[in-house]
Amino acid sequence: MSRQRFFFTHVMKAAGTSFLRYAHANLEAEAFFFKGGANSLRHHFDGHLSDLECLDIILKVEPEVFRYLPWHGARFFEGHMPAVVSRTLETETKQVHCLTVLRHPVQRVVSHLVQEAMYTYGQAHLSQGIEAIYRNSSWRNAHGVNYQSKLFSMDESETFADGSITQTWREVMRLMLLITSAPSFAQRLEAAASLAEKYQNRIQNYSADSENSASQFENVSQSFGRVMPQSAVLEITSGRLSSACDALENFALVGIAEQMHEVAEYMAWRFGWKGPVKQVRPGVPVQPSPALLKQIARDNEADIEFYNYARTLSSKRKQERLRSYHIL
Repeated sequence: MSRQRFFFTHVMKAAGTSFLRYAHANLEAEAFFFKGGANSLRHHFDGHLSDLECLDIILKVEPEVFRYLPWHGARFFEGHMPAVVSRTLETETKQVHCLTVLRHPVQRVVSHLVQEAMYTYGQAHLSQGIEAIYRNSSWRNAHGVNYQSKLFSMDESETFADGSITQTWREVMRLMLLITSAPSFAQRLEAAASLAEKYQNRIQNYSADSENSASQFENVSQSFGRVMPQSAVLEITSGRLSSACDALENFALVGIAEQMHEVAEYMAWRFGWKGPVKQVRPGVPVQPSPALLKQIARDNEADIEFYNYARTLSSKRKQERLRSYHIL
C-alpha cells in the first residue's frame, strides 16, 4: 500500500468512531497523528498520571495543534474540526486526501442528545434530559443546528486563532509540545502533569447545572480562554451552504453513515483498504417526542439540504466505481 496522507473531518455522532477503527485496521500505528492520539499517550503514562482528559479534547477539537506541534511522520490526521484544517497539512509535494462521513441531521442530533443526556442526567431521566439539553440555546446553537454544513463552510479566518490566541493557550501548546517531543520520559511526564493540573484548576469551579451547561467541549474551551471553531454559532446562508457543498467536491471520500458498506467498498477501490467497517452500535435506543423531532428538522433545514447533496455526490462516486468494474 502506498504512503498516502489523509485528513478525516470527524463529524460528531456520524459513525466517525467506526471509521477510525476501520482506519486503524488498515494503517500502521505510526501513520496516526500522535501514533493513535491521546489514548496512546494515556497508556504511555499509565500508573503515573490518570487524568489526561484534556489531551483528548485538545487533540480532537483544536486546529492549532497542527500548526504548533510536529507531525513525527504521521500520515493520518483527524478531528472534530472544520474541513479547511486539511490545508495546513498540504505541501508542494504532498497531497492530503480528505475523508468524511455524514449522517442524516435529525438522526445525528438525536444521537448526540442521547449521549449528552446520559452523561448529564443518567438513563433514568434520559427523555427529560434530551428535551432539556435541546432547550439549552448554547448547546443547540453550537451542536444541534446545521452542524455539518457549518464544519464544511467555515474558512481559515474563522477556524484559526492567529493573533487572538491567549497567553494561556500558548502555554497549553507549549506543554503539548513537551508531552509529545521532550527527550526524556521524566520531562514528558512533568509536562503532562502540569497540563492536567492546569486543566483541573480551570474547570473545577465550572457549574454542572443542567439549565446553563453547554457541552463538555465548550466548557473546556471557556476554561482555557479559546473558542473551539467547531462550537461556533453561525447562520447558514445560501452562500455558506453553497461553500459547504463546493468543499465536499474536493473530498476523496464522502461517506454516508447509513451506508458504511459502501464506504468500505469505495476505500478499497480508491486506496486499497481492506475489510468491512464494523459499526459501533448505540447502547441506549430512545425516541424523542414527535414535537422535538419536528423541531430538530426545522432547525436543520440547511443541513438536510447539505446532507442530500452529499448523498447525491456519494451516489455519483458509486457509479464511477461501478463503471471502472465495467458493471455499467
